Parts: sequence; structure tokens; C-alpha cells
Amino acid sequence: MSNGKRGGQPGNQNSAHGYRWRRTLIEVLDSYSDPGNGVAKGQALRAIASTVIRLAIAGEKDAYQEIGNRLDGKAKEHIDITAEIAKRARDLSDDELATIVTARSGAGATSEAESSGKPTGLH
Repeated sequence: MSNGKRGGQPGNQNSAHGYRWRRTLIEVLDSYSDPGNGVAKGQALRAIASTVIRLAIAGEKDAYQEIGNRLDGKAKEHIDITAEIAKRARDLSDDELATIVTARSGAGATSEAESSGKPTGLH
């Protein structure tokens, strides 16, 4: 699906902003230097990665999670959803309707005498 833009849904202008940010970060990382901290031009990303690894080895939770997320992919979030799906009575089969009526009334199937229309006694 090609719409002349990178990623995102068709018509979604936010993906263009994300691409510009990514492109700018790459440009700055490639041209950044900080001789006072021992970072030569083009070595900023390597310096950042080294710092993250050093922090992870020291036990910094965010650092080792970042390494895991980048190498193994971020863990999927599991969501437990419980819902009751309701149908309209006209959409139910006769068997489904009978099951609902029986379950809610607390009664079972009627006996032959009850279904014949003859009274079985006073209640």
C-alpha cells in the first residue's frame, strides 16, 4: 500500500512527524562530537549504547529493560477481557431460547401431563 508517505495509516499526518524526528536524530548522532567526554564525530550512538550497557551491568532496571526490548522486542501486554455477549431474542434459535428460559426459571422440562393442558393439582 503506497500513498507516497512512510508508515502509518493513509491520511495520518502524525507518521510524517515521527519520520522527521527520526531523520533529525540520525543526522545529529552522525555529526555530534564532544571531545571533552571522549566522543568523536559519528560515535555518539556508540557512546550512548556503551553507557546503557554500563548502567545495565550495574543493575539499573531501565537500562537492562531497554537492552532486552531492543534485542528481543518489547513484551506484548496481555489484557484479560470478560464480557457477556447479548443477542436479541429474534436472533436466537429455539434451543437457545429454551435453554435461557429453563435456566432462569429454575424449572426443567414440563411433564406430559403438564403439557397436555390438564391441571396437576393446586399450587
